[in-house]
Amino acid sequence: MIATFLKRALIISATRFVALSLAMVDMIMLGHTNMAAVQDYTLASQVAQVFVILAVVLSIGINIVIGQNKEAPRQTAQEILGYSICLGVVLLVISLLVGQFFDATIHATQSYFILSISIFPLAIYVGLCNILEAQGLEKKVLAVTIASAIANIAFNYIAIANIDNASVAVSISTLAIRVLTLLPVIYLGFKNQLIATPRFNKEKVGILVNFGRTEALTSICFTGGISILVLTFASLYSQEHTAYLGFALNFMNSFSVLYVGLVISLSISLSQMDKSSNEPYSMLTIMFGYILVSAFGLSLLAEAISQIYTPTATNELVKALKLSVAVIAIDGFALVFISWLRVRGFSQLPPLFRLAMIFVGLPGAFFINAFDNPVLNVIFFMALGNLIAALASMVYFVFRIKHKSEALLGAHQ
Repeated sequence: MIATFLKRALIISATRFVALSLAMVDMIMLGHTNMAAVQDYTLASQVAQVFVILAVVLSIGINIVIGQNKEAPRQTAQEILGYSICLGVVLLVISLLVGQFFDATIHATQSYFILSISIFPLAIYVGLCNILEAQGLEKKVLAVTIASAIANIAFNYIAIANIDNASVAVSISTLAIRVLTLLPVIYLGFKNQLIATPRFNKEKVGILVNFGRTEALTSICFTGGISILVLTFASLYSQEHTAYLGFALNFMNSFSVLYVGLVISLSISLSQMDKSSNEPYSMLTIMFGYILVSAFGLSLLAEAISQIYTPTATNELVKALKLSVAVIAIDGFALVFISWLRVRGFSQLPPLFRLAMIFVGLPGAFFINAFDNPVLNVIFFMALGNLIAALASMVYFVFRIKHKSEALLGAHQ
C-alpha cells in the first residue's frame, strides 16, 4: 500500500506542479518584460485566484465520492461532471460580478476579466482530472498537463509579441490553454468509458459541497485575505516591492502542490481501506519525511529560481523565496492532518485552522515590523500563522483519531 501511495502522490504532485507551473512561467516571462506588467498581472491574478482555489477545493471530495461508489463508477462520473459544469457557471458569474468592483489600472482590469472567463473551463478540467486520477489514469493526466505547459510557453511568446500589454497578453494565453486542455481529458474520459452525458444529482451535489464547504469558506478568507493584502501592499510600497511579493506568492502557489498531491493520494488510500482496519500511522513518517526533504531542496534552489523569475533579482528576493519555503512546508504538515481527519468524517472544523495565517499572520505583517523589508515581514508572519494552524491540526488529530483508535482497540481487548 505504501508503494502505491507514494507512486500516486508523486505522479499527482507532478501533474499539479506542471499545471501550476503555467502561472509560474507566466510570471517569469512577465519578469523579463517590465515590473509594471508584473504588478498588473499580480493584482489581476491574485484576485482571480480566489475563484481558482474555489474550483479546486469544491472538487476536493470527488476522489472520496468515487472511492465510496466503486459499484457504479460511470454513473458517479456523470454526476461529478454535471456538478463540475454547474460549479464552473456559478464561479464564472460571481467572478464577473466581483470584477465590477475591481479598482486597478486599465490593463490590470482587462487581465482580471479575461482570467475570470477562464474559470469556467478550469472547473470542468479539475473535475475531469479527478475522475481520471481516481481510476488510475494519473500518468495520462500528467502527459496532458505537460503538453499544456509546453503549449503555454508558445502561446505566451505569440501573445506577448502581438499584443501591446504583456499582462493582457499572458491572460489571453491562459484562457486559450484552459479551453484547449479540456479536449484531451474529455477524450480520455470517453475512451476509457468513464464519462458520458453529464447528469445533475442534487444528492451528489450536496455531498460534494459538504466535503468542500468548510475548505471553501477557508479559501475565501484565505485567498481573499491575500488579495486584500496585495491590493493594500501595492498602494503602500514601491512597484519593485509589489513585484517581489508577487514572485513570492507565485512561488508558494506553484510549489505548494508538492504537498497537494501527497494529501490527495492519502485521501484515496484511506477512503479505499476497510473501515475496521487500524489507522496506518506509519504513513505519517513517510509524509513528514517527504515534506522536510522537498523543503530542504527548495531552499537550496531559491537563488537559482530568483534569477529565473527576473534577471534583476536582488538578495532580498532570494531571502523572500527561502522564507516562502517555510510557509508552504508548515502548511504541508497541517494539510496532512486535515486530510486524514476529513476522510474519517471530521471535515468541518479542521480546515478552519488554516485561517490562522489570515487572522494572525496578515495583521501582524502590517502592525509589527519584525523585518525592515516589507516583503520579508509579510512572509514571516504568513509562516507564523501557518505554524499555529499546523499545531492546532496536530492536537485535534491526536484527540479525534489517535485517541479514538486507542479507545476502540482497548474496547476490543
